[in-house]
Amino acid sequence: MPLLSVPEGFADWLRTLLTKDPLSRFRRAADANWALLALPDPLEVDDDLAETTLSMAPMATLDLTWEGEERQGPELHTVPGVVDRSDIAPFAATWRRAQGQEAPPRLAGVGLGLWSLRHVPLVGRDEVRDRLWEHLDAARTSTRLVVLRGEVGTGKRRVARWLSERAHALGAAHVLAAELAQEDALSQMIARSLLCPELAGPELDERVEGMLARLGGQAEAAADLAKLISGAPQPADVRYECIAEHIALLSSYRPVLLRLEKLHLSMDAMGLVAQLLYGPSRPVLIVATVSDDALRDQPVESSMLDRLLQHPAAHTETLGPLSGPETQRLVRQLLGVRGELAARIEARCEGNPMVAVQLVGDWVERGVLVPTPAGFRLRGGEAAELPEDLHRMWRERTDRFLEARPETEAHMLELAAVLGVHVDTRLWRQVCRGAGLQVSLRFVEALIANGLAEAPDGGPAYESSFTHATLQESLVRKARDTGRHARWNLLAARVLGETGGNDALRGRHLMWGGARKAAITTLLNGASEWAVNGRPEDAMRALDDREALLRSLRVPEGDPRWGMGWAARASTALGHGDRDAAEAWSARLLEASQDHGWEDLEAEAERVRELLED
Repeated sequence: MPLLSVPEGFADWLRTLLTKDPLSRFRRAADANWALLALPDPLEVDDDLAETTLSMAPMATLDLTWEGEERQGPELHTVPGVVDRSDIAPFAATWRRAQGQEAPPRLAGVGLGLWSLRHVPLVGRDEVRDRLWEHLDAARTSTRLVVLRGEVGTGKRRVARWLSERAHALGAAHVLAAELAQEDALSQMIARSLLCPELAGPELDERVEGMLARLGGQAEAAADLAKLISGAPQPADVRYECIAEHIALLSSYRPVLLRLEKLHLSMDAMGLVAQLLYGPSRPVLIVATVSDDALRDQPVESSMLDRLLQHPAAHTETLGPLSGPETQRLVRQLLGVRGELAARIEARCEGNPMVAVQLVGDWVERGVLVPTPAGFRLRGGEAAELPEDLHRMWRERTDRFLEARPETEAHMLELAAVLGVHVDTRLWRQVCRGAGLQVSLRFVEALIANGLAEAPDGGPAYESSFTHATLQESLVRKARDTGRHARWNLLAARVLGETGGNDALRGRHLMWGGARKAAITTLLNGASEWAVNGRPEDAMRALDDREALLRSLRVPEGDPRWGMGWAARASTALGHGDRDAAEAWSARLLEASQDHGWEDLEAEAERVRELLED
């Protein structure tokens, strides 16, 4: 018998919250709130018991449109169990919060030492957010695509992540997310959704089968998903259908929000989007970000994106610079800068929120900002001119970070940059060991704490990323300036060869390290490997690098190594279903083979053309 008046069913509701099995609990706080509100009026209790009840202070109620900032944290991948549909919160009519509940202004200087960990809320973009919420509502009955595009730093990723956070908070969608600059991003997305990113072999098979059974999936689907996660070779159409069916399973009672960051970097992900758009309609909203800067130099990807956007369910949202008032709010209220200094930042960033945040962060890191009741000001005698460009800013920031540290840590940071924006920590450690260096977790954590790196869900022990591509580029430039760039690349190539890494990656390091002739064959082998593993866009980029290398070495046009690359292009295009490209490359190969007497390559050209006629 309860001491307080509680609704009938309250004990069951509480037991659902406290059950040991995570998949048997409410999937969202919004679901728990909805189930609580659905309980009947409280029961009456005996007078004698009522006299013994505790005096409690009034408690705030939870509103589905609660006020507060979504936290910056791990990706919000969610795995539902089999739940009662009556316990699912209804779709919120708006993402907006109650009027008059704006967060109080931040006090200038509070927590300045934790600036690198600070979460700056999304500013403006209200009309875009309204339309995105409408698309999410419509996606409850049919597949939709929204492409967020714009120049670097305009906040495309921030808007996409805001939608993920808000949809998750209000119980409006399951969230799946992939940052496509990372290798195997789609398979890792599925691995995280099934809580098995670090498993392999029988453990992986068992986990996937068990998780899928909880979702109501079939054993055959579990086997395909396990192969996908493990990286086993699969035809592109099989992988796409496997992911699509998994999304359909997740969307059985709540739509799926599929967030694809940097879609322009992955033709493979574009193929998945095409599968979802043109296949059976499912409750899924695809939100993709693309960089217009990058697409200018990627005609193939640009053409593919244009074709996707021709679908009736596809929509584009172009993010331009923030307006003047929005920029002022970002700089003066959320970043806490006032007066002439704020005006200088606003003029320099020109509505680009990334630049504004990085500039203030740079000054905070240097310790030249002094908090005052009216906001920040520059320390006396400090000129602190705005950096001419982001590259210089990153160079200055890394130099300051490394100033009191041993030179070996500068070398480790350069080696990480040579490996790319996204760094496999285990490979980085192996390469550093080859240079006689030892990477410590404390050093990685220091990079993260100083805003130079960030760690994904798996943590810095497995993978880390530079906070921006311009930082990685700045470090690579520094390695070139100091004469260490070639040495680091040759070292990375040697380690990749010893550990069985992809030959295309090894070939690039050989090329950048000066071993250009050795890189020609290695790049070709790596391109073939990527083509077989269902990564045609990566294969074509490796072949692009190889042709640029042949030109730089002034290899004559009669050399069969040219034809070997064209044969690989024709075969890759044919295997990926791009018949037009396969036809064009095989025709070019056939003509050159006949002109230069490349008999084996002529036979390969004829083979591709015969397959095209079937």
